[in-house]
Parts: sequence; structure tokens; C-alpha cells
Amino acid sequence: MRQLTRDAVPVTIDAGGGTELHGLRYGTGPRAILLAHMGRPGDSQEDWAPVAVELADAGLTVVTYDRRGVCSSTLDTCSTAGEAPLESWRDVVAATKHVRALGSESVIVGGASLGAMETVDALRREDVEVDGIIWFAGVLSRDLSFERSDFADLPAVPKLFVSAEHDRYGAAEDARQAYEWSSEPRTLTIVPGSRHGTDLWENGIQEGPGRAVVDVLVDFATSDG
Repeated sequence: MRQLTRDAVPVTIDAGGGTELHGLRYGTGPRAILLAHMGRPGDSQEDWAPVAVELADAGLTVVTYDRRGVCSSTLDTCSTAGEAPLESWRDVVAATKHVRALGSESVIVGGASLGAMETVDALRREDVEVDGIIWFAGVLSRDLSFERSDFADLPAVPKLFVSAEHDRYGAAEDARQAYEWSSEPRTLTIVPGSRHGTDLWENGIQEGPGRAVVDVLVDFATSDG
């Protein structure tokens, strides 16, 4: 088993229906951010680790988790599939409520790729109290499909849309479209590069497009606007 990232604390989230999610909490700041991971085989919450550390260092509480049926080599655990293995939007709802129960002053929710899509899917299905939304490299018609009303009806909270310009799945074009469909306050950031989502920091987060995305995430999560 790999060592836990510095200052990470294991957490367990009850997602209902026999589903137990294994996650990590970084930091103890009054503001919190929940980050859902991408959806390809091998993707897990570990992909968020370097960014979670930076966000925690910026004064935030950060929670990541492995969606139902996903395993983490860092934790040496697997989140259970439960009775509804295809309804991972429920994981976002449960994890958001878990973060809110920590007593945080505010909670931003979001994710990368499928994690971004699950976040919006959760918000269109259930009334969840959030204070900010992050759509990073999500796409509008792949594992899930979205239309104008799904974004127009999002809560009137700050929203961040991010992608690499030449993302192989067309996420930049979809980020622009989702941004246009959404109400203010909203921010759109397109960075150079072709890597998808958290793949942007496969070689580290100290420079290049990955660094640009991390800076945008930190600025968004710590802004008073």
C-alpha cells in the first residue's frame, strides 16, 4: 500500500443502499471543497492528491472519495458497489452532506470529467445545499447527457468551468457551452494543452497547464466573490 498523502485523514461516507465510500480529508479550514474523480478504469481519488494538499495549505478543508465500486491503492480499500452501482450521483449527494456535517462555513462541490458530470447530475436530481460548483473537463453527452435547463437551473452560486483547449473528448467546447447556459456568477477558464482533466498534472503541478488549473481552483475556492 502506498503511503497516505501528507496530513490526509481517512473518512467513511454512508451513501445508502449498502454503499460505503472510502475517502480522505485534508486540512481543517472553515471552508470546504468536495472533489469527485474521473471515470476511466484506474482513475481514483488519488488523482486529486497533489491539488488537495495545495488547497488544504490555502486554508481549506478538502474531501475526496472513491465512487462506488472504485478501489484506492493508497487506502488499500474499495468503495462498495451497493444496490445501485450505476447511480453514482448519489455518492455526490452523500459526500456533500458529509462535508456539510463537518460544520464548514461553505461547501464547494465539483469534479473532473465524470466527477463533474455526476456533480451536475446530483444537483438536478436532488436539492443539495452548495456554495460553489466546479465543472472541470466535463462533457455534455457521454456517460451522462445534459441540456440547457440542467445548467440554467443550477443554484445561483459561483460556478467555475475549466478545460484544456484541445481536450481529446471535446471538453473545452462543452465547457464553453455549459458556461453560456449557466447563470451568473460564473467563470470560464481554458488552458493550453490536450490532456484530459486530472491527467494535466501527470508530470506534476509545478508548471504548465496543470499549474494554471491548480491556480484557478485555489483562487476560486478561496475567493470571497
